[in-house]
Amino acid sequence: AFVVRDDWQNKGIGTALFNRLSILARQNGISGLTAEVLVANKAMQRVLEKTPFKISSKLNQDAYSYKIEFT
Repeated sequence: AFVVRDDWQNKGIGTALFNRLSILARQNGISGLTAEVLVANKAMQRVLEKTPFKISSKLNQDAYSYKIEFT
């Protein structure tokens, strides 16, 4: 999990953190990640949805459950 402080948002930090996390995960044999993102967190939803990986999501009450596959 990671959080970008409000005054540092919209500067590409969330995207950079996710990209680095996915690189490290793949280098260590991890085939994918999961994420829970609040419905109101549109910025994080955009970060995940612009990845080149296979992604699926499911709405569970007030949050989306994402499954990101590196294959």
